[in-house]
Amino acid sequence: MAEILEKMIAADVIVMATSVYFYTMDAQIKTLIDRTVPGYEEITGKEFYFIVTAADSSKQSMERTLDGFRGFTFCLNDATEIC
Repeated sequence: MAEILEKMIAADVIVMATSVYFYTMDAQIKTLIDRTVPGYEEITGKEFYFIVTAADSSKQSMERTLDGFRGFTFCLNDATEIC
């Protein structure tokens, strides 16, 4: 995980992607987010792109997952979501 965190700190742009399961992100991406806690203060000034996929085509099922990603970026300094 330390190697991934170092790459996130060094990156200009971060793309996060997940399948939607029961209106939220999958466990693997949530674990990645949780394990960035030691480097929160170093992940600064990043542009974020989010990709979500689901069998359900309703916008509501995607929005809850995007809210989870936005909760993560809210904790970071100067993070920007690119639509």
